[in-house]
Amino acid sequence: MTNPQPSEYELVGNLNVLPTPAGAYYAVSTPDDTHLRRLIFALLRRPSSRHVDTDKLCRWLDTNDEQKALDVVFQAQTLAFIE
Repeated sequence: MTNPQPSEYELVGNLNVLPTPAGAYYAVSTPDDTHLRRLIFALLRRPSSRHVDTDKLCRWLDTNDEQKALDVVFQAQTLAFIE
């Protein structure tokens, strides 16, 4: 992921994403329906190859806003919930 401007992100190439143990713990430790939890649960439900693109992100997060979906990925990455 690159950071051209503070609020604009883009995915880089063939990105494969995995939840970290901290991310998995976060996802199961709270009942709150957050975009972070949706992302991690979507990754946990996928087969071992987790190629991510903006279309998949938007479906997983139930949004049409690509920038919002990328913001969630950036937040998860910053919190070390995904690698």
